[in-house]
Amino acid sequence: MADFTSMQYKVFLTPRTADLTYGAEIQISAEIIFNGIKTMKKSIDSSDYEVGVYTYGDITLKVVNKNGKYNDEIDNRSVFKFSRDLARVRVVYSDNDGDITRFNGLINDEATKQDFDKEEVQFRVLSNDSVIRTTKVAGGLIANGVLASSAIKSILNQAKITSVLNFSDSNINVDQDFTVDIGSEFDNRNGRKALNDLLVASNSVLIIDINDNMIVQSRNESSGDILTLFGPYDEKMRQNIHSVKKYNPGKHRTFTSVKIGGIEVSDNGFVTQFGFRQFESNLDFITNDGTRTTVGNRILEEFKTPMIELEVSIPTRVAKNAQLLDRVSVNFPLRIRRIKDKFLPTVGITKIDDSEMPLPDVFGNASISPVTAFKIIAIAENPTTFETILKLRQYGWFSDPSSSIVGFAIIGQSKIAGTGDLCDKWSPATISGAQVGCTKIA
Repeated sequence: MADFTSMQYKVFLTPRTADLTYGAEIQISAEIIFNGIKTMKKSIDSSDYEVGVYTYGDITLKVVNKNGKYNDEIDNRSVFKFSRDLARVRVVYSDNDGDITRFNGLINDEATKQDFDKEEVQFRVLSNDSVIRTTKVAGGLIANGVLASSAIKSILNQAKITSVLNFSDSNINVDQDFTVDIGSEFDNRNGRKALNDLLVASNSVLIIDINDNMIVQSRNESSGDILTLFGPYDEKMRQNIHSVKKYNPGKHRTFTSVKIGGIEVSDNGFVTQFGFRQFESNLDFITNDGTRTTVGNRILEEFKTPMIELEVSIPTRVAKNAQLLDRVSVNFPLRIRRIKDKFLPTVGITKIDDSEMPLPDVFGNASISPVTAFKIIAIAENPTTFETILKLRQYGWFSDPSSSIVGFAIIGQSKIAGTGDLCDKWSPATISGAQVGCTKIA
């Protein structure tokens, strides 16, 4: 008998007992209405034509409210003894291998809706980073002449934020540090907007991990395991991709010129090749032209090269451990079919396309090589269908460019296939279905 995988989502609630104090966590999964958890999203740089930072999607949560269990604090039957507002919500994916937290959020009571006839309550649950959105940067918090990393630490290390999210000085590591010339530009600004400007200028992103740790880092891919995905015509029938959509060669997020506070930096060679595409930001807290040039050059270096982007739909059980910036390999080959009564050609044993072993028929509109290295920039998880959509952005190649695929290779720099360990890193290259390189000679 085949193994059976049991899958479900669990929902946990932690009411407040005081202004910045929380009580015990309780499971409310049994009261969640079918379709009562909407798609959970989080992303980096996922909006087309923009350079972004970190976005966590808010969700709605519908619960059965018999006997007033989820009424507000005025009702003594309610589990909310202090206030419904800012109560914590945790959504967990569970299967045979255990539980994994996929969403952490806070109830926004002003958006709560109640249906008396159906005895239902609909909560609006804001992602935990919403506490940054509702925090103000106090006047004088950021002084002139401090480093951007220090300014970011000052914004994040505030009691209102750290009552919900975990702050550690060691987790704040910007890609490029610089000096803030005018600290007063941040006075009395929204915390999220102030933070975003500092992140863009330092070419960094904020990530909130599953343990609610605030992490500021570069956009570089993670160093963990590679999530390997397979299309429907994988040679070993390992398909775990439902569909590939919104494939784009990357020009929609390509900037060949960057303008910071009136100082422009461009790559003329890339402008000629890809057109003049400019990213512009004032960043008024930087007045030094040298700093503006340095900031512009770093952003330009990050985004001047077109990188493939696409969305892959996969079962949530495959993506249950996926996090932003994780590495992904997509093996999406074309379909091949041998000529009737003929063998497939093999290099080293026979000539390609001879009468005995002619090239096979090839079907499909596009393919993706598993040697193309992607990182996750957005995750959308649907608890109703147990399906997850990953948005991927290319960052390079998994193997040496000298071992590549004709069609992706740059003439003059690459060779067909390769030797040694490179052959074990990905499936053999194909030209019209014929195996080339990485083969044993009979």
